Amino acid sequence: MPNENLSVTGRIVQGDIFEERTKDGQGRILTDKHGQPKTEYFVAIAVPKTDPQFNEVWAAMQQIAAAGFPGGQSQQADFSWKVRDGDLAANISKVGFAGHWIFGFTTGFAYSAYTQGAQEQLMAGSIKRGDYVRIVFTCKPNGEPTKPGVYLNQVLAEFLGHGEPIVGGPDAKEILAGMNPATIPAGASATPVAAGPPPIPGPAAPIPTQPPAPVPGPIPTQPPAPAPIPGPIQPATNFLNPAPPPAAAPAAGSTPGTMTAAAGGTTYEQYIGAGWTDDQLIQQGLMLP
Repeated sequence: MPNENLSVTGRIVQGDIFEERTKDGQGRILTDKHGQPKTEYFVAIAVPKTDPQFNEVWAAMQQIAAAGFPGGQSQQADFSWKVRDGDLAANISKVGFAGHWIFGFTTGFAYSAYTQGAQEQLMAGSIKRGDYVRIVFTCKPNGEPTKPGVYLNQVLAEFLGHGEPIVGGPDAKEILAGMNPATIPAGASATPVAAGPPPIPGPAAPIPTQPPAPVPGPIPTQPPAPAPIPGPIQPATNFLNPAPPPAAAPAAGSTPGTMTAAAGGTTYEQYIGAGWTDDQLIQQGLMLP
């Protein structure tokens, strides 16, 4: 009987079948009875209290414990059975504990998990906390008269079905219950706040057909001479009439001061204020003649 394999069926509520642990639930380094660091595999299974197979397993565990502790230590209230009552005040608020017996299994060796009937071996990550499994285990006395109890060591896991995932972490209600209520910051709203209208984009700058003229700077004390304009050679001035030919008449539909796209949006008044003349503007293609 002491070496007989037992099994329970239930939901994984703590631990992980595949994960190797080096720290306990409080973050402390796991050590053996000699104080040396150790590794272990831990998983807790919630078995419904209505499961008819529980009584059979429980009777076998009691028989093993009694044989290992003939002095009657297994009858003590502090005997470590590695089975918790999920309905106790310390446990009932934990996910999946209420209405169940919680079996805690620990082993120092990696073990295998299979699909139902061991048709296929499963890899790490294929079984999550919240799924349903059968754990095959051994129950052995711990041999410590001052701290009597039994070891429940996993032999293998059999996957039975998926369940709602159980996410680990601290109990948020328990943490916040011990703190003062938070002060609502100014500007916080109990309902979603709609975003404001997006900024209205300005008009796109015209694409010049040639590099735009420089932005006029401060008004010079004397208008600068216009840069020479390359172009075809002009016919010589009639020596009888040395005066230059009169300026061309304005194009039909244009008015003095009508700027071209080459001005890049700079107004006629800005150019004139910067010291430009009409002839310079026309020669540079910045204003219609």
